Amino acid sequence: MPAAKITDEEIQKAYDQYAEQGKSTGQEVPKLDEVKPQIEQSLQQQKQQQKLAQQVEELKKNAKIDIKI
Repeated sequence: MPAAKITDEEIQKAYDQYAEQGKSTGQEVPKLDEVKPQIEQSLQQQKQQQKLAQQVEELKKNAKIDIKI
């Protein structure tokens, strides 16, 4: 499966959520540049899992299963 394309907006949005959580728990939040590769990788994994789940649903929908006992 080809790697999902991640936009800068998606990375920024994920970083903003991460920064909010960090601030609310009193943690020091690293700069976007420091965590951008990890955020990008995480978003790619999420997209791939969603794509895979969609493909599985399509296969299930189109599958002809004949159970004979």
